[in-house]
Amino acid sequence: MIHLPKKDLLKKTRAQNRLEAIPSLIPYLSKKGQLLLPKGLLPILAKTPAEIHMVEKALRQGRILGVIQPLKETKTQKQLYQVGCVGRITTFSENDDGSFYLILKGLKRFTALASKSGLLQVDYRAYDDDKTAFDGDTPKDRGRLMGLLKDYFRRVNIDINWNEITSANDESLTTSLAMMCPFEANEKQAILESSTIEERIEMITAFIEMNEMKKSPQSWTPH
Repeated sequence: MIHLPKKDLLKKTRAQNRLEAIPSLIPYLSKKGQLLLPKGLLPILAKTPAEIHMVEKALRQGRILGVIQPLKETKTQKQLYQVGCVGRITTFSENDDGSFYLILKGLKRFTALASKSGLLQVDYRAYDDDKTAFDGDTPKDRGRLMGLLKDYFRRVNIDINWNEITSANDESLTTSLAMMCPFEANEKQAILESSTIEERIEMITAFIEMNEMKKSPQSWTPH
């Protein structure tokens, strides 16, 4: 039997303990284009009866709330993507009409397994290595991305602090861009499911370039 030294037992931070305590049966919100990433801060206005009900459940159950995009929607049924992200409600306020405004901080990605009693049964094991994949100290090549950002922000009317953008580490930058930029729902999902920081940077760069191509008039010569 191997005994863990007491000093190592003390190394667990409060944040690590919280991550380990995340339940596998969670209330959730599902809205097209709404993306939450680990460590990201997502403002949410929950105003439909279903959304309000889910937020109330989350407030009663440790403030844990999942976010997952719908893949297909009909009047009677909603099919979800398989991957989402769970977060913790850090602040909230209830409005006079019963709606909620809240800030959700991303904790960990999950794989959705099934719906049970109106809650989502999820599994976090596929993303246990996220810290290694996204929290490394080695800066990645993001020169192409940085060269596109100023014009892109101007075109989509996003007001940013450029100093904060240039000084942000790779994970913080890509998390912020993925959540704030008006990418298509399937593009946001692809960013969510990326497996490394390099892949995330490449995806965001490609989506911005494609957006630029769509907005630019095509040159042509009549014959």
